[in-house]
Amino acid sequence: MHHFPSPADWRDQILYQVFTDRFENGDPSLDTAHPTAQIDRVHPKGLRGGDLCGIERRLDYIKSLGATAIWISPVSLNDAGGAYHGYAAIDFSQVSPHLGGMPALRSLIRAAHDRGIYILLDVVCNHMGRRITSSHGDYPRYRPPPHGYRMRWINPKRKYPPPFGTLRCFHNHGHIRRFVGDELVYGAVHGLDDLRTELPYVREHLIRIHRKLIADTDCDGFRIDTVRHVELDFWQQFGSAMRDEARSLGKNRFLLIGEVWDANDAAVARYVGRGGSHGGLRGGSCGGQPAPFALDSATDYPLHAALMDVLLHRKPPVLLAQRHDRLRNDLYDPTVNDQLLTFLDNHDVPRFLWRGHRDMSRGERLSYLRIGLTFLLTSQGIPCIYAGTEQGFFGGPDPANREEMTGRFNPHHRLYRLTARLAALRTQHVALRRGVQTYLQAAADGPGVIAFTRTFPGDSVLVILNTAPIRRPMRTIRTPFAPRTLLVDVLGIARPTRVDAQCRLAGRMIPPHACRVYCPA
Repeated sequence: MHHFPSPADWRDQILYQVFTDRFENGDPSLDTAHPTAQIDRVHPKGLRGGDLCGIERRLDYIKSLGATAIWISPVSLNDAGGAYHGYAAIDFSQVSPHLGGMPALRSLIRAAHDRGIYILLDVVCNHMGRRITSSHGDYPRYRPPPHGYRMRWINPKRKYPPPFGTLRCFHNHGHIRRFVGDELVYGAVHGLDDLRTELPYVREHLIRIHRKLIADTDCDGFRIDTVRHVELDFWQQFGSAMRDEARSLGKNRFLLIGEVWDANDAAVARYVGRGGSHGGLRGGSCGGQPAPFALDSATDYPLHAALMDVLLHRKPPVLLAQRHDRLRNDLYDPTVNDQLLTFLDNHDVPRFLWRGHRDMSRGERLSYLRIGLTFLLTSQGIPCIYAGTEQGFFGGPDPANREEMTGRFNPHHRLYRLTARLAALRTQHVALRRGVQTYLQAAADGPGVIAFTRTFPGDSVLVILNTAPIRRPMRTIRTPFAPRTLLVDVLGIARPTRVDAQCRLAGRMIPPHACRVYCPA
């Protein structure tokens, strides 16, 4: 089997997140293929029929948007109660038949590779479904180690298939109630059966299963669920094994993105920074020997929190500058701090357009979404667009934020066109993908102007945004452009402007909710 090589640099990629069951029903004959779940178009958490064939059908739509990689939700066979989202596996070794099985997954990945698109699979090592319980009176109240419950199968005839068909493979401490301390690792998240990942037997089989998944599918990376609910040394062992497997297939930069749902940089950096060893996807060593981080990237919830505060809660843009300053401290290594996964929306948080100050009109929220998309696609990191954002989806908390895409693939939608334009700009300018991000102005007294440059040898871009609903002043700023360079707004909104002989751009008033991206004419 010929395997598709890794990209030269993952910072060059733009991800598109697909929630498979809610994306597109490509093969209606699969609607009855799940062994225990039926299509339910009424219940908010019902199965809708989206499948891997549907993603393959829409590859050109995704490519035209400008995305170069797709992150798809978990594909393993799930219990009926978790069939639609994929995060409650009963058999890791089986691609769910209602998604099309392994043949459909291989077909999708081949078709994506033919278009130059990479595929990341969402995988779960922390937990499985809901097949275990306890008869003890105060279960599922959390009991810290060394205490625990006597567990039993809910139905002795419905155990998990090998290799996880014994109760010994699972923690017995009850459910997580407070997301702190050892409860994070030993408790069951959302009541899902928590694998005892510290056991060598469990580790060995999780690693074997996922090495085989890489070899069998030719996928290009993993987005890994619930990372902070598993002990760090598991991820160090797992990450090394996945990289070894991928390298043996010619995939020298297999990407491992961890979901670390925490707005604290120290918590995120624990898995991709100095706390998780030294090195990284782009090199590095420890004691003369290569020693990669536990993972290569993580979901950038600290940036997401700052973006929500600045764009939707009317806080000053200086919070964004301060957050980028934290990326340069000792928590993160330079090989990691500019390849975190950045996002506005995902399947776990309410849609951007749903959030915000209670007195915001939909039009004002759309203005802020345009600012957010401009910031996302011109800033450092690996940007990710969640399916539906480009169509103006407005869903609230889970499961309302997991809307069906079927029939809503409009390439003429203004948000689709804006996203495609910004993605093309990012592709054209290496500075926007790999360049240093330097803030020239960031309002500190409420909503206002934020201006920053992305610079790379031979290429520079200037971005100016106004988060206020009124005109706000931009002071004279020193730019990286040559004296008297004529600058054009590549979004086609503002008139051309010129820097002076000292490479400065004169101060001016910036219109409300303005987005300007300047490049040399």
